[in-house]
Amino acid sequence: MESSVGAMTDDRASQVTRSDLAEPREAETSTAKSTSTVHRISLLAHRLSSISLTGSSSTSTSPGRVVSPTPVVPQLQTCRVSPVALSVFKGWGCSLGWWANYVGLSPHESMYCDLLFTDRTVSLFDQELPGLKLNIVRYNVGSCGRPGDVRNLLEKLPDVFPWYRRIEGFWVNWQNQDPDSESWDWTRDAAQRSILDHAIKRGVTNVELFSNAPVWWMTKQKSSAGGTLQSWNKKDWAVYLAIVAQQFISRYKVDVKSVSPINEPTSGYWKFPKNQEGCNLSRDQQRTIIAHLREELDARGLHHVVVAGPEENDPRTCADTWRDYKGKLARLDEAKRMSEKSVGAMLGKVNVHSYQGQSPNRDNRAREALRDAVNRAVPIAMSEYGDDEGSGLALATTILEDFHHLNPVSWCWWQPIEPSSSWGLVNAYCDATSEVAPKSRQELGKPMWVYTKLYVFAHFTRFIRPGYLILGTESSHDTVVGYDLAGRKLAIVCLTKPGESKIRKWEFAGYLKVGATQAKVMTTKLDHSVLWDDSTVAIDTKFSTLTLESVGGMIQSIVIEDIDL
Repeated sequence: MESSVGAMTDDRASQVTRSDLAEPREAETSTAKSTSTVHRISLLAHRLSSISLTGSSSTSTSPGRVVSPTPVVPQLQTCRVSPVALSVFKGWGCSLGWWANYVGLSPHESMYCDLLFTDRTVSLFDQELPGLKLNIVRYNVGSCGRPGDVRNLLEKLPDVFPWYRRIEGFWVNWQNQDPDSESWDWTRDAAQRSILDHAIKRGVTNVELFSNAPVWWMTKQKSSAGGTLQSWNKKDWAVYLAIVAQQFISRYKVDVKSVSPINEPTSGYWKFPKNQEGCNLSRDQQRTIIAHLREELDARGLHHVVVAGPEENDPRTCADTWRDYKGKLARLDEAKRMSEKSVGAMLGKVNVHSYQGQSPNRDNRAREALRDAVNRAVPIAMSEYGDDEGSGLALATTILEDFHHLNPVSWCWWQPIEPSSSWGLVNAYCDATSEVAPKSRQELGKPMWVYTKLYVFAHFTRFIRPGYLILGTESSHDTVVGYDLAGRKLAIVCLTKPGESKIRKWEFAGYLKVGATQAKVMTTKLDHSVLWDDSTVAIDTKFSTLTLESVGGMIQSIVIEDIDL
């Protein structure tokens, strides 16, 4: 659970209007089911009205233009690209966590890994899905055990905690810290490790380990499903994560880049019993755990592995936590030994989520406050986001606001595969109501539905690639621009919201040198009537301009080759 939305529960629901939201990551709740059903009915309506899913039945009058059935007078928008780079983008990713726990080792795992981690076209139902080519995965280091792991001590597993969210931990009991002893079991969590292996073989280069809770026996409640950490286990939690990082590097040959030890720690969401892993932590506890983790990684020669955090639910809370870290030392033991430097100096990356309770974050001042507080001391990564809106409008809006107001170096989706709710990009069967994992994995992961927002996400992940310079735009925040310096290629992704109609005129003279005579355009309509339609648009070489009309509820990607800064 990378948090946030993934963590949304009744506690989070109290922060927003329940009627406006589906229960987060809850395939079983009536709210989520109704949201998903409404969207499915909407898509079925398109099919029944004979609208082609390939977009061939849409009326095209010029390259890149799709006529809306309810015309709106278009507004002229002049767009200019700033030659100043805001950041160097590191890539797109997703968490593995729950979905990999039931898709892994199933007959469908290769298909999903092709869809998520390559640019191959994946045929599913009557659609040709564009592969997302994600290059980052966040591996959920689990905290759950098995019966008999600790003699005379029973792990508490609440009924609301479904089997597929119970991620197995590797440290079986506290009797020995030696990873080769019987206190450790490296055969566990096989399904998630299988997905990780598939992802790496398909080109994933950035692996982050993240933790939502300490191992169950480290908590006061003897459960990872919410609660608090025993005071004497703060160092043990760090030892556990450092050993897992070491073993993944040496045993599984995984190039671990970073470890994120805590998840939405300040939120107060994690009161036992919860329906997922979680742990409430004071900032004093957070500082101690982070400092211990840095020590334990260094003690094992893992100086290059970055400690990331604090994974707060929203940017404003994250800014407050960062200021606390930056200005304070950590208490390392009961003898009051203090760290030699501030916790802020121990973090190599600030991870934040783009939520506001259960909702997508729309507080851009908070984003800017975090950006300004960090002030380029370390990179900022948007490490988790998800929503229950199937068209992709909320997703695209959040990405654009993050890029313009937060300037993250990477951006990760929470759960790309979900049992039945629209928190996922794809719905896949997992027998979510069962109390235990099914004996056969044959039916697990069977695809059931694809949401339009998969195509919307693909516009960003396929065209704004790792290594691109993120350039500013002087006139609009409905657009993100990336530049491939080595390939001399400019990529533009722009959103036109429902009810809008725009004629965007891109002016490059004085900013960029354009050698191309035309640009490639990819179009997706949020109403599912046009999914992945490619075309071209002419470039006015005399004035170095490109003009493209966009009609309500549409996302478009423009790629221009042979262009220089």
